[in-house]
Amino acid sequence: MNASVSNEELYQSLNFWRAHHTRLADEGTPPKLLEEIPLTSERIGFGQGQIRPGELGQFDVFYASEPYHSLQDRLLISGLSEDKVKETEREQEMKDFGWDPDNPEDVKEYEYFNSMTRPEAEAQLVVLEKLLKE
Repeated sequence: MNASVSNEELYQSLNFWRAHHTRLADEGTPPKLLEEIPLTSERIGFGQGQIRPGELGQFDVFYASEPYHSLQDRLLISGLSEDKVKETEREQEMKDFGWDPDNPEDVKEYEYFNSMTRPEAEAQLVVLEKLLKE
């Protein structure tokens, strides 16, 4: 176990993953997919190759299985919905470009720029570059 994971975090994570594993097994999920689910304390932590506690761990499982499984299988084994993944990726993209996903004005601006066609975006960049030069 990684020392930075509290006993409570470890307990909650293992309970979540074990219940999730049981539910999927009961639903007839192929054993190969079930192998991706962390069921031991050694797999939970903040170290290399470990699954972080909480929802972050669900994303760890989702992205770690990307090269090996389809989108639907990755959603299944991670316990995430497609909407949750899209929402989180959108928020991360906003942060990467300097927008705050919790600020309504930033969200509006992000949506505006995201809806532009490439020629519209290039024209807008020309306008912004001129403003910066003034």
